[in-house]
Amino acid sequence: MTTTEVTVTKLASDGVTVLNQTTVDWQWMKENLPVIGDGETIYYMQGPIFEDAWNEAHPGETYDPWNPSEDVNLIYKDHGEFMGTDVADLLDLAGGAEPQDRVKFVASDGLPKEWPAEYIYSPNARQGPFCLAWYHGSDTGYVNQSFTDGMRLYFLGETTNADGMHVWGNWDMHESWAEDYWYYYSGIYPSASGVSVQNVKTITIYSSETPLAPIADFTAEPVAGEAPLTVQFNDTSANVPTEWDWDFGDGMASAEQNPKHTYQNDGVYTVMLTVSNDQGSDTCTRENLIAVEVAGPHEPQTYVVDADGSADFTTIQAAVDAARAGDSVIVRDGTYQDNVVIGKSIVVRSENGPEKTIIRVARTESKDDHVISVTADGAVVSGFTLRDAETGGAGLGVFDATGCTFADLVCTNNSHGISLHAAPGNEILNCSCNNCYRGVDLYEGSDDTLVTGCNLSYNADYGIWAESSGRNQFIWNTLVGAEGGGAINLRASCDNLIAYNVLDCCNPQGAHCLVVEWGSENNTVYMNDFLSSVLLVTVDAGPNAWNSTEPFSYVYENRTYSGYVGNYWENVGGRGYTGEDADGDGIGDTIYSLPVHSPEFSPQYDRYPLAERFGNYVGEGNVIPLSQGWNFISVPRTLASGLDTAAVFSGVSMVGRPMYSYDAVSGWETLRADDPLSPLMAYWVYSETPCTVPLTFDPDPVSTPPERTLAQGWNAVGFTGFSPTSARNAFLSIVDEWSCAIGFGAGEQRYEVSFINGAQGAHGDGRDLEPMQGYWVFMRSAGRLCAISG
Repeated sequence: MTTTEVTVTKLASDGVTVLNQTTVDWQWMKENLPVIGDGETIYYMQGPIFEDAWNEAHPGETYDPWNPSEDVNLIYKDHGEFMGTDVADLLDLAGGAEPQDRVKFVASDGLPKEWPAEYIYSPNARQGPFCLAWYHGSDTGYVNQSFTDGMRLYFLGETTNADGMHVWGNWDMHESWAEDYWYYYSGIYPSASGVSVQNVKTITIYSSETPLAPIADFTAEPVAGEAPLTVQFNDTSANVPTEWDWDFGDGMASAEQNPKHTYQNDGVYTVMLTVSNDQGSDTCTRENLIAVEVAGPHEPQTYVVDADGSADFTTIQAAVDAARAGDSVIVRDGTYQDNVVIGKSIVVRSENGPEKTIIRVARTESKDDHVISVTADGAVVSGFTLRDAETGGAGLGVFDATGCTFADLVCTNNSHGISLHAAPGNEILNCSCNNCYRGVDLYEGSDDTLVTGCNLSYNADYGIWAESSGRNQFIWNTLVGAEGGGAINLRASCDNLIAYNVLDCCNPQGAHCLVVEWGSENNTVYMNDFLSSVLLVTVDAGPNAWNSTEPFSYVYENRTYSGYVGNYWENVGGRGYTGEDADGDGIGDTIYSLPVHSPEFSPQYDRYPLAERFGNYVGEGNVIPLSQGWNFISVPRTLASGLDTAAVFSGVSMVGRPMYSYDAVSGWETLRADDPLSPLMAYWVYSETPCTVPLTFDPDPVSTPPERTLAQGWNAVGFTGFSPTSARNAFLSIVDEWSCAIGFGAGEQRYEVSFINGAQGAHGDGRDLEPMQGYWVFMRSAGRLCAISG
């Protein structure tokens, strides 16, 4: 049976007591441990040498089954171009081994092989590292593809024979190991290939360490909430206990290792865990650990965190534990060290942004140690620098949570920047992930996720990795590769939109701006810059659309066009687009053919490649300018489908502030990224710095102009049109109902002189309303406002 994971166990001197144990799969090894083998060098293993084979290669010479020159029975023992993990690194995961310890490898069919740990930690150059291989070359691939030998043990010898071949040969085995470890085929013929173990399932260290009494420890999640509150307890005790005795503090107990317990009544509870094994016992007590509140509505509270003791709490986790759904936690400037777990729908944000508020991971014992973990729907996290989760963890890890917003985060020096697992329907806005293994990860059905306004650059692997996750939008991002890394990888991910991104692969080793592989279909890719000195894109799936699926309007060299648009493919060394744009509409005259890796997939093309980078296709009329501070804005025309929501503002640094709209009937409303933007509506947007927001308009030339009913009282309305127009003309459809209007000067951050219906002079209604601006209009009675532009 093909193996894709291995369990490493360290036993005490009695050969029974488990001192440590861990199970890891090949992907975790690839991402978190050094990789040995370059995937290009071929390694050979020498099998038994029979007399006929010897005589053919060495006619007239004395038969020598050890063959020191390593030139017999090699070619058909070509085992491919390996990559894998040094077994020494795997042993260290379970506490390591001493040179005299024994290490046993067992295959999935029960075949065992055993060596001293010295051979693994101090390998002879002829032997090379013990390699647990999970990649078998480009023709066979990884263990979850066609590498049917599973996790296989090989020896990556550093020496070569006279022909330059890397061979683990019979004489290498003779010179590297004591005679007890030599292998003979049929008990007669030495065979180096006979010590290779296929489908490795377990690795066991038989140590000389004395069994120890356990040291009790545990975690609990959540630790606060409304009754009834169900808490998951997990044993994290050291030295492998065999018995557990839980006291939950409410009169109930359990003997399970990792029990789940429900608190029915409000109160504060102390929890104790006693663990034991044959060597002794130990107890861990957590005073006042669980806080259970009476169920029911409550007024939202705000808790402030400051490490100097001047606020409500000194740690972020303490404030999170105290908060209830709907509450907010505000974190003041400083550097905090914590593993924060957010298990409720609350807002957790910094007071002054990520540059001044840093959270460093406190615990890095495993790949599950994240700086912040979110497990609740509707949580909001914004304005932090999250760093140093280097042992497989993430700056932000999101698990089985939906409807969350993550904004203005800087994730650096983590294994993963922002990692979503089975977490659909979330928003990642204006974040930066760099110096990580991957920037943003989407796994296990993390569908309908919006990633926009982010800089996901200089990560070791990819800026965005989407696996088994679909219907996501990756728009208005910058993704620059690093050494060994690329920009975006889609694996078994369908129906995603990739648009308005700068994808730059500056890696001379051959990574890609975009990889589409393994069942990724119906993705739409347009208005992106593909910049690279090596590789732009590779396709191993399909079909996918490499240009817009509908025409829309764009501005190129001060002229407006309506049509389909594709991507810009930088031409370096003849690998990009080399066609011409004879008619000057910004679209190449010939198609761009994409490299399709496998012949089983149909050819794929960008049928409307851009002649220049996509930034040259946005004209003055397509941009809303924002000033620093609050802006009162509107959209001048109906926006294009798919680009007509508040997500177009997601690249704006709002410092944790939401967008707002106002309706005279329902009052103030907070906008989510998927809320539509409509002409004749006005919106409040905060921007930390001056910037511009590009818009894409509906290209349909035949459509009904927008209308909107205004109620008696104040209404927030938008202006439709691209040229200034008098208030008298703009409000002609409500000339009998409106009395005054007021604009907002974003540059001065104050209201402007009002417009009065029928007035002259400073307050006259002959003064102009400005495009892209919002206005307050007071209605004496309800009326119907009609657009002056579609």
